[in-house]
Amino acid sequence: MLSKMSREFLIFLFFLFIATAFWLLRVLNDDYEIQIPIDVKMVDVPQNIIITQELPHTISIKIKDKGTVLIGYLIKKDFYPIVVDFRNYENEKSKNVTVNTNELEKPFISQLSPTTKILAIQPEKMVYIYSTGESRRIPIRIQGNIRPIRQYYITDTLIQPSYVTAYAPKQILNTLDKAYTNFITLTNFSSNINYEASIKHVTGVRFVPSTVKLTFKTDVFSEKNVEVPVQGINFPDNKRLLTFPSRVTVSFQVGSTLYKGIKGTDFLINVPYEELLNYKKEHYPLHLTKMPDGIRNVHITPPQVDFLIEQKVANVH
Repeated sequence: MLSKMSREFLIFLFFLFIATAFWLLRVLNDDYEIQIPIDVKMVDVPQNIIITQELPHTISIKIKDKGTVLIGYLIKKDFYPIVVDFRNYENEKSKNVTVNTNELEKPFISQLSPTTKILAIQPEKMVYIYSTGESRRIPIRIQGNIRPIRQYYITDTLIQPSYVTAYAPKQILNTLDKAYTNFITLTNFSSNINYEASIKHVTGVRFVPSTVKLTFKTDVFSEKNVEVPVQGINFPDNKRLLTFPSRVTVSFQVGSTLYKGIKGTDFLINVPYEELLNYKKEHYPLHLTKMPDGIRNVHITPPQVDFLIEQKVANVH
């Protein structure tokens, strides 16, 4: 530190510090604009009032002054909140209240230097909605993309609770018949899954509770085959349908819990007489006219049959 080079370096730093200080003082003596966030607080809300859409938590105030003053504001950061007195804005008719933020300047101005100018307040208006106890119990509906992995399916969905209570002014309540969850994305799962979903916001409505618990139960698909007869319907008493083959195989996928309970008698393949009267092709395509719930990927083998309408021979005594 006693070397000539070290002393010259320290002298250089000293003059650099002095020059920087003078430059900073000159710069801070200019006018600047900054945004200051101010908390918003509502007071004197009666016990029978339910705020269904609250005021914003903060507003932004744009001010202008010299840099030296603005730095003090940025360091301070302890402005008193903007206070909205519920009694001053109560609106018995619509219960939808608009507050002009420029009406709330005075308490904030008193915390500023006389040289500071307020340029703008954002938002210019604040809105809140309240209810005096009107409510309605409405069911919950799930919305989202919910898909287990391949070969699995959802067997049951539980919603707890299945209803929520909506608090809102009467004119809004009259438009509500369901409450929806926020969009849910759950994919590629194979076991039962629990999920907590929030209720989608509706302007002017407060939902209680605001979240619900969802349970999605899953099961695995298995392949199964059953034999089903091809039957003619609406045939005259003296005629009957012959098909080749007379029985076909129906293959499908079904959950393991339903596997044993599904039988061939749960399916019907009916061929109406009136369709065959003017049918010109050699082969008739088969369609299921009845099948149980809870199955998928159903196939009939063969998919079409040859057929013949046979005249019954009358019994001779």
